[in-house]
Amino acid sequence: MKSNLPAGWAWSTLDELSVKISDGSHNPPKGKEAGIPMLSAKNIQDNIIHFDDARLISEEDYQSEVSRVNISAGDVLLTIVGTIGRTAVVADGLPKFSLQRSVAIIKPRIDSKFLAYCLRSPLIQKYLSDNAKGTAQKGIYLNALKKIPVCLPPAAEQARIVEQLEATMQKLEASQERLEKLPELLKKFRQAVLAAAVSGKLTEAWRAEQVDLESAEQLVEQIIEVRKTRFAQASALAKAEGRKTPRRVFAEEAPTIGSALLPELPDSWTASTVGFLAHVTKLAGFEYTNYIKYEEQGDIPVVRAQNVQMGRFVEDNLLYIDLATSDFLERSQLHGREVLMVFIGAGTGNVCLAPKDRRWHLAPNVAKIDCDVISPEYLNFYLQSPTGLRNTLSFAKATAQPSLSMETIREIAVALPGLAEQQEIVRQVNHYFELADQLEARFEQAASLVEQLPQALLAKAFSGQLVPQDPNDEPASVLLERLEAGVAAPVKGKRGRKPKAVADAPLFE
Repeated sequence: MKSNLPAGWAWSTLDELSVKISDGSHNPPKGKEAGIPMLSAKNIQDNIIHFDDARLISEEDYQSEVSRVNISAGDVLLTIVGTIGRTAVVADGLPKFSLQRSVAIIKPRIDSKFLAYCLRSPLIQKYLSDNAKGTAQKGIYLNALKKIPVCLPPAAEQARIVEQLEATMQKLEASQERLEKLPELLKKFRQAVLAAAVSGKLTEAWRAEQVDLESAEQLVEQIIEVRKTRFAQASALAKAEGRKTPRRVFAEEAPTIGSALLPELPDSWTASTVGFLAHVTKLAGFEYTNYIKYEEQGDIPVVRAQNVQMGRFVEDNLLYIDLATSDFLERSQLHGREVLMVFIGAGTGNVCLAPKDRRWHLAPNVAKIDCDVISPEYLNFYLQSPTGLRNTLSFAKATAQPSLSMETIREIAVALPGLAEQQEIVRQVNHYFELADQLEARFEQAASLVEQLPQALLAKAFSGQLVPQDPNDEPASVLLERLEAGVAAPVKGKRGRKPKAVADAPLFE
């Protein structure tokens, strides 16, 4: 592990640099509803001591633990069981507390902050990992802890390293805090884009430039005419083949929608419903009960609720049905022009576009909204928008398992522009979402970099590359000689040098 050191540095061990090294209680007292905290590894983060969710012990039990750890300001805490290698320095003014065996206490004879940073350096973190013992939960024995090799710079350089690390770590923490806010900001940005899209504000400038723009009312008339024509054709074919005339399933008039359900719309828009604009169907219960058998492998993949996330299709954990079954259940097949909606259970109201890459089939908890005239991309964005989602969930039954029926899905109010404007809305929303996706990708790269920087900084610090060396500094070897002679000034927060007797109780009994 040891390597060449910068001029003035020297090798030592954690034992040589400490007055005492111990761990917390191996037999923690019974917890109380109120009392004094007894911390474990989960309460120790990098230089932060958390008192939340700590075991509480009585004053009497605490007094029996004091002789083992006797915590005071300036002590360094190190997690040594489970998650190994996190450190924190005990600051002035903290309430009294004790420790469980998953945390070691080190009473240093050198600067506490320097030692805490040193213990987090890549070299020592590797030592801790390599020397951890145990099966279900690994830990470091005290004897191995005492032998940790420490590359020690001159005392003056230790102070410079701590000063530089603290300044840089503060900047990194500030950067990390700003980065952590970005996903939520991007989520709000996407919602703002969708809100503007379905209220007509996003395409306001575009509309002003158009000549003879098709209105939503014209689109509604076109929808009715298209369906009349299709019905007439289907009826004629049925008559020619001697079959029963199909049932008329479409509305010949546009529905009336309450103004409170939608924002104020442009003059060229109108209000409609999902049921008027598209065909809503699902896998029938008797079909699922009598005919469906899922397999791990098969011909036709099945879209289940877990595959329909809000705004995106997730192709994970697929199940399959055979081709013959899918042919028989034709009305539950997907053709790639549908909007999918979860209508029961967790994720009720989630929507995404049906995949187009191959043939798919519906599961019983996903409905398909087949858009034969309007843009499925527009309806997909509308149902994701704050307005669309609010209108959708207003129909969800407030039971242990939220649910929608096909009838309530059909009644969802929709803000409807003409077809050309639907396509322009889709274009603009995709543009802004692509920008958001690019920012998200950069965020992930930046977050990954920021996460790696502390270890990179610590590696530089403890190889002599973070701050300049000063040939006038007293060499670390002289400091070690003084420590050996017992004449070094006591570390702030200590009551003076104590005998080097160490609690030798093993970590695991």
